[in-house]
Amino acid sequence: AFFGTRIADLREPLAPARCKAPRLPIGKLLFLHMRKAGGSTVRKNALGPLAKEGRATFVEYENFDQALLGQSNLTLAINLRDPVDRLVSQYVAEGGYGYITHFKGKPWRFSLQQYWHLSQLYLHDFQGVKAQTGIDGAHLLYRPNYIMFRLTGNATCGQENLDVAAQILSQFDVIFIAERLGDPAFRKYLSSRLGYEVNTARTQWYGAESREIRAVRERAQSRVVAENRLLLEYVELENACDRMLYRLASRMVERCGAGLGG
Repeated sequence: AFFGTRIADLREPLAPARCKAPRLPIGKLLFLHMRKAGGSTVRKNALGPLAKEGRATFVEYENFDQALLGQSNLTLAINLRDPVDRLVSQYVAEGGYGYITHFKGKPWRFSLQQYWHLSQLYLHDFQGVKAQTGIDGAHLLYRPNYIMFRLTGNATCGQENLDVAAQILSQFDVIFIAERLGDPAFRKYLSSRLGYEVNTARTQWYGAESREIRAVRERAQSRVVAENRLLLEYVELENACDRMLYRLASRMVERCGAGLGG
């Protein structure tokens, strides 16, 4: 029961991977912004029209308020990323392996394992970690089963909590999958959900990055994965519930036709 429950005892959540009918025209939209999962890109390029009209609310750090479920005039949106990819991307984005850093303009002096460990310590002793390293919580955003935590307020990976999180997730109307943001096949899904055309070309989604910068980032991420296989296998295990939620979300998107091509 090291991870909250025996991983072998977990089963896929009971929530159906159904495609909900879109709530069009959209009145109000609430976007549950999952950090380091493409959310800033989504806000700018997909939800910009709704934000400009004052019809979008962005929940940045707070957990989801379950009292909002079932409101007929509210469209629920969320962005998700594979939990292992999220950790690797976050580490590289903060300066791992010399990639562009957001921390005092210098590359990280920490390995991925040290970064993962500091993130765990920060959850329990954020003042101590900040005093020791000078790093604040904006740069230590990794938490095991983060998706489940933001949906339910509880990160303990157990069947009951997983089923609750899955039921909540199944009621979201728009799901942005970070790994597919540059996929033209996503256009049909996003347009059907939002009621207007969304440009999913890579130049639109990733326009702030040059081709050279993207190449550096992708090489750094590949190097991190190659050099930390054992740690990342452990990360997969400790995020067992989030991986099931991610698979559920992916199936929901597929049911809505996002895999049929642009």
